[in-house]
Amino acid sequence: MILVLGSCVMAVLPLLLVIRNYEATGTTVLSSQLGATMSGGAGDTATGGYTGSAHVACPTRIPAVTVSDSELVVCVLDWYLHHPVKTIHLVINKTLFFWSPWSGPLTNGTAGRNPWLKIDPVQNIASTAKGHALVYGWFGKVISWIWLLGGILLLAIGFRWLWKQGALEREISLLTAVPIFLATLTSIGTIGDHRYRIPIMGMSLFLQVVGIFALKDHFSRGETPPALVSRAGAR
Repeated sequence: MILVLGSCVMAVLPLLLVIRNYEATGTTVLSSQLGATMSGGAGDTATGGYTGSAHVACPTRIPAVTVSDSELVVCVLDWYLHHPVKTIHLVINKTLFFWSPWSGPLTNGTAGRNPWLKIDPVQNIASTAKGHALVYGWFGKVISWIWLLGGILLLAIGFRWLWKQGALEREISLLTAVPIFLATLTSIGTIGDHRYRIPIMGMSLFLQVVGIFALKDHFSRGETPPALVSRAGAR
């Protein structure tokens, strides 16, 4: 019942954005800047993030003076279709930017006001000349890549473990993984930014913790096989 009520609330709340956009622009849309955001993450000189962002040139339709947001969305999608190699490069970059750490050499996003950065040990280490060389040198880059890819791997392991349990655990795996996938897909379609990860952090951290326990369970099976324990209990 709680899940049903929560789903209903989440389904209705976006209507407030539609009402807001109708009052502001006269259009009944969920977002009035989707096309502009998508355009900023595409283009020949785009990097996938806010730094080095570009814009796709979309011609206006006469007699319109400016391109509408919906026309801009179609224009950007058309650009992706006609630039497959660049699109693949941007998809990889935006995915990495979305899952990038809050600090360090691989960080990429607009979470500069994140309160965590005030006590972040990595930030404190990099505040000195030697610490900066350590964090942003080869050692720091290796640690950052392990952190980034390791986090994604733990997500996959946690989801797979829950899925294999079946029953309620399988439903939980879908309820957590689907929003994570959609958030990542949204970042890929617009701009790669680790700030966009904040709304799904509770779910991503949950799956990562499950992944840690799944690995722990996997490597500790040699001590007492679960099958022998269940058989002994049956006797």
